[in-house]
Amino acid sequence: GDTARLESPWMRGPQCMTFYYHMYGSTMSRLVIYIKSQATNKSIWLRSQDQGDHWIQAQISINETSSYQVSRKY
Repeated sequence: GDTARLESPWMRGPQCMTFYYHMYGSTMSRLVIYIKSQATNKSIWLRSQDQGDHWIQAQISINETSSYQVSRKY
């Protein structure tokens, strides 16, 4: 039932974000990637429940032109 959040520094311009995640077991909830700007906080990537007993590579293209922050909530 715990929630953790990781936030990047403020950035600007297009970026490619690559990361690995491991979500195994019946108690897995979800992993969400957000883009937070001055005006909005929107979800850009989501995985939920059991994804198997292995590490998975994910890659997200971020095409924001204004200042933004990337945050992960899991």
